Amino acid sequence: GHTDWVQSVAYFPDGRHIASASDDKTVIIWDVDSGRQDKQPLRHDSGVMWIAISPDGRRIASGTKQGGLVIWDSLTREVVHEIEGHGVWKLAYSPDGRWIATVPMAINERAVRLWDANTGRPGREPLKCDGNVYFVAFSPDGSQIVVGLEYGYFQVINISTGESVVGPIKGHTHSVSSVVYSPDGRFLVTATLNQDIRVWCSKTGVEVGKPMRHKGDI
Repeated sequence: GHTDWVQSVAYFPDGRHIASASDDKTVIIWDVDSGRQDKQPLRHDSGVMWIAISPDGRRIASGTKQGGLVIWDSLTREVVHEIEGHGVWKLAYSPDGRWIATVPMAINERAVRLWDANTGRPGREPLKCDGNVYFVAFSPDGSQIVVGLEYGYFQVINISTGESVVGPIKGHTHSVSSVVYSPDGRFLVTATLNQDIRVWCSKTGVEVGKPMRHKGDI
């Protein structure tokens, strides 16, 4: 359905629809059962790098290369908030739907920005990170974020204080391209372009078990 690279996909909480984002400047909503497009695409002014669905399924957040962050109403398909001024490389919704965290396209800012999902305004000062940022994810309780950094590092930051609570820890030889929490929040899983996945204790940063090796970049 797209005419260029598909950069990101996300399930809606009900499992009935999927959203896909592309360099062709659109986000398309798909019906899972039929595989067909649901209504018209959401059109942007530049390529869409990442999308996230709010926990209640009522909002779609899309990050574009040049325009910034756009928040859509998933039912009416109208723009709720549009935040100009910086391209978005990656983004994530907090578990309670209150915050949206964005990684700027200019990753050398070494920061993650937090936005109030209801007003579209900055939630607080940017969260400073100890390296260029490539990925961001919220902890299951929403109190912390984990960031994937350059040179194989990751770091956990407390949202309220802005302080680092774990790391930065070097676990890989290449930039960390993806990080996820386990559903219970006990573990972190990091992936990178050097073909391995590693598991960590989220509270101590101690590695758990052995790396899982792949034959290709992750």
